[in-house]
Amino acid sequence: MKETRKKSVKVRFFEEELLQAKANCPRSEFARWLRELSLNQVSDNVQIEQKKSDVDIEFLRQVSGIGNNLNQITKKVNSKYDTLNSIELLHQLSVIEKQMNELLKKNAG
Repeated sequence: MKETRKKSVKVRFFEEELLQAKANCPRSEFARWLRELSLNQVSDNVQIEQKKSDVDIEFLRQVSGIGNNLNQITKKVNSKYDTLNSIELLHQLSVIEKQMNELLKKNAG
């Protein structure tokens, strides 16, 4: 039987710190990377202090805000207690699509 981890630790970040930490993570499994980093199991060729992110923090903040908007829409759609008409939903999705296109044009290249 596979052994599973049962202990967890809550770590608090400022928004900018979390964005920077995720930008420093060389893989998609952020929690695993943090655990390995804290246990000195990350390979020696990863040097966090010297790594500079090519990702613009303001861009990540804007994308994060759009993601929050999508999560709010999803919550409303899935809610049994709140009925969201389809016209309002389409409008909100259209606004998000416009924001994403503006961000992509601004940050392309």
